[in-house]
Amino acid sequence: MKNKILFVPISIDLNNSFNLEKPKPAKNFLPIWWKEQELTLKNENKEDFIPPQISFKGCMPFLDSLTTGYMLSTHQDIYVSKQNNIHFFNWNVGPDPIAVRDNGKVLSTLPTPDGCSEVHYAWRGNFGILLPKGYSMLITHPLNRNDLPFISSSGIVDEGVPWPGQFSFWIKKDFTGLIPQGTPIAQIIPFKRENWDSELRVDLIKEAQNKSMEKNKYFFGFYKKFIRQEKKFK
Repeated sequence: MKNKILFVPISIDLNNSFNLEKPKPAKNFLPIWWKEQELTLKNENKEDFIPPQISFKGCMPFLDSLTTGYMLSTHQDIYVSKQNNIHFFNWNVGPDPIAVRDNGKVLSTLPTPDGCSEVHYAWRGNFGILLPKGYSMLITHPLNRNDLPFISSSGIVDEGVPWPGQFSFWIKKDFTGLIPQGTPIAQIIPFKRENWDSELRVDLIKEAQNKSMEKNKYFFGFYKKFIRQEKKFK
């Protein structure tokens, strides 16, 4: 049985003067630096008898972090300028994508991410998000996207939220320029709410060692062939 996530476009003009595209699967937002990376790295000593190394592009957990869930993205170009150490945001059309939050006592102890302006902004939500009963979602900065000129905050929201919320972000201190339309701003990862317990299992050390020895029979690809499970988001 497939689960279904529902996106309810609330912050729109019902006269269709500005249409908002629904959030897309995160796999549609693979960054250019991932696409351009070679899978294998040549040995610098150019010895043919030494097998090539696998780059981060061959790391399946890394790839899954980029492609799991759905992505909220900017619906219009946003131009960022700076004057007297204050950032200004400009856009042409559509509902306002950004709000400035009061940094007073409410945020007085919240650490500012390294390298970011201390002014606290928020992405305005345009969609209510509904999940099946018993599910929640992690809304977080796009995973492993340190190249983006901002850092979005993280939060966990349970099912039953049909209204658009806001979530905070910080702009990088020295950034000015264009944030293009379609830039990912937050990743949505649904998960089932379950109770968990933890246990220390020393008796499984031998099994773990055997699995490690099995893995060492292959130069690369063991995790992809024998462990990784396919994850589908449409």
